[in-house]
Amino acid sequence: MVSPKVQKVFERVRQSADFMPTRQMYSVINEDLGPDWKSKVASFEEKPFAAASIGEVHRAVLHDGTTVAMKIQYPGISKSIDTDVANIMLVLKRFELLPRGMFAEEAIKVAKRELHWECDYIREAAYATHFKKLLADEKAFVVPRVIPELSSHRVYTTEYFDGLVLDDCAALSQEVRNWVSIRVVVVVALTPTFCGQCQEPTLTEMTSYTNGLQW
Repeated sequence: MVSPKVQKVFERVRQSADFMPTRQMYSVINEDLGPDWKSKVASFEEKPFAAASIGEVHRAVLHDGTTVAMKIQYPGISKSIDTDVANIMLVLKRFELLPRGMFAEEAIKVAKRELHWECDYIREAAYATHFKKLLADEKAFVVPRVIPELSSHRVYTTEYFDGLVLDDCAALSQEVRNWVSIRVVVVVALTPTFCGQCQEPTLTEMTSYTNGLQW
């Protein structure tokens, strides 16, 4: 378990991520999808509605009216992972923020591996597609459909669903929290070897790149 103090630090980092300059954002999309990618959408919002440590997310609308979320990776992010993780661990050790008994070297190894996975949008799209098939008969779960023609190594596009992030469940009624907890256990039981590769679930929305619950 990560201490509440460390969780707050990570949350501040997540909420304070900067947006890419518009020109840089278009450069990434054009390099990955080709200069004609805009012909595949009816509209595209230049201002992102979400951003995190490795990329930002923009809304777009397909010609059939489907609202999608396009996750665009910051240029060069995958190349900086090893150095960034080492620097973070150095700070955590220096200020004794790591839980006692934690194997720091193993934690660094795992963090680097999983962050490199996070930067592999083709891998993420493949898992999302597989996960959607696994949960096809489970009506409580929503797994956004991947849009292959707008996805690549650094651009990942899926259907957009609006909703709550899982952290916000603490403010819901006990009945709803119990229901959500049971559903989480169900999905882990249904996909025991797969869940370790999944994004953190949220309720119904998950912007586009995660999976959700609905009630």
